[in-house]
Amino acid sequence: MHYRIGILLSLLVFGGIHAVHAQQKKLTCIIKDDHSDEAVPFATVQFKGSPITTLADSAGKATFRLFRWPSDTLVITYAGFEENHIGLDTSRHEIMIEIRMQRKRQVEGVVVRSKLNRGLILWRKIVKNKDLHDRRHFKNFSYELYNKMELDLNNVNAEKMQKGFLPPKPFKFF
Repeated sequence: MHYRIGILLSLLVFGGIHAVHAQQKKLTCIIKDDHSDEAVPFATVQFKGSPITTLADSAGKATFRLFRWPSDTLVITYAGFEENHIGLDTSRHEIMIEIRMQRKRQVEGVVVRSKLNRGLILWRKIVKNKDLHDRRHFKNFSYELYNKMELDLNNVNAEKMQKGFLPPKPFKFF
């Protein structure tokens, strides 16, 4: 008796999982630049009027797995490109589309204005307190001196170096 109930429960559970999996909808988008045919990485893909959003990966691919379509319009945005609106056939369970993005034409330039120059303010404070931090006001003062000399030789003939064309003694470490 318990054996039959166990089998019946397992069939119901696995059958329910299969039914849920069959109802899942999948949307795959590949986003490309229309001019150069290169992938547009990390573009924003969103269902219009819905908070359901994702970013495309570095290859320009975005995937949604949903139980119902939140909208029949997909909005794709990316800096420097025109906003793209794509209509979807929501009667299908699986949709794969390639989206071609058009580059945005900019006529105006960008003007950056700043009311506050923080670097200039910091520089003025340093100059104002210069006398307080003068090394001659302190009882002791020390520093460490570090010198580094580097010699690089490329495409060296080892036989000529052993014969000593530079110094009088040959270098054994070359």
